[in-house]
Amino acid sequence: MKPVTSKTIDKNLEESRLIKFFPKIDILDVKKSLQESTRYPFTEQDLVYSILHRFSNYDNVVWSLYASNDSQFILSQLKQALIKISYIDSSLTWACMEIMERYKSQLKIRQKKSSYIINPSLNLN
Repeated sequence: MKPVTSKTIDKNLEESRLIKFFPKIDILDVKKSLQESTRYPFTEQDLVYSILHRFSNYDNVVWSLYASNDSQFILSQLKQALIKISYIDSSLTWACMEIMERYKSQLKIRQKKSSYIINPSLNLN
């Protein structure tokens, strides 16, 4: 059996922070869902956020991603996710670029907030 090294642990931790998309994304279904869920017109940014939250593991990894002190890694993950969304629908490219700027400007705040998250596996009773 191979010994577990700190490199292996670091690689596994990094793997658990990767944003991954589910295989099937139906953009028309997402648009229809957004239209039905609100009486106001949705924006392209709403569409991008909807894809990111509904068709990826973003919600599961976001705070562990920000807990990483590697700003380049965090921004590269977010950028790759937004690029994938722009490949799904190229008309969303500008919205993805605007969202990326928002993520950049909020990076330090989100990193700080992630440090306050309590590990649910800890038994605090």
